[in-house]
Amino acid sequence: MFYREILFILLFGLVITQADAQLICKTSNVPNNAGICQQELYNPVCGCDTVTYRHPCDATQINNVQFFTEGVCPTQPFFVDLYPVPTSPLVPIKLAVETLPNIELAFSIFIYDVYGVLHRQILVPSTSRFDWTIRSNTLRAGVYLALVIESNSGFAVTKKFIISSF
Repeated sequence: MFYREILFILLFGLVITQADAQLICKTSNVPNNAGICQQELYNPVCGCDTVTYRHPCDATQINNVQFFTEGVCPTQPFFVDLYPVPTSPLVPIKLAVETLPNIELAFSIFIYDVYGVLHRQILVPSTSRFDWTIRSNTLRAGVYLALVIESNSGFAVTKKFIISSF
């Protein structure tokens, strides 16, 4: 009887220890601003916190995520990335849209200024990844919104970007 109790305590302790170890996703909830990730390449990963990060470096070095998988998280049908933000007229803006694995979607992408004036529009046929380079020297300095709308469901994502005057 004594051995059963010891075995039960050991097994219970092991289960609790494994459960606690699985819950540690991030080393800290405070972003590490000292971590510099200037990765131009958009390579999305899904963090263990179910947040899509634009690059593994952003997940691990800035947001303290311990574990991630390749690709966007299944929390929304697609993810939109803009880089760099802010930018100058000399540096083009790269907009990328990536869907969940093995899913192709059609999109409409609109670029508006803060006054609601439409500056760019593009219709994207069904794809799992779309990259668009926007020449920032063709837009005036200011604040803009990129609106990406999935054609069938109407699901939309808005991203803000800034073009400086120099």
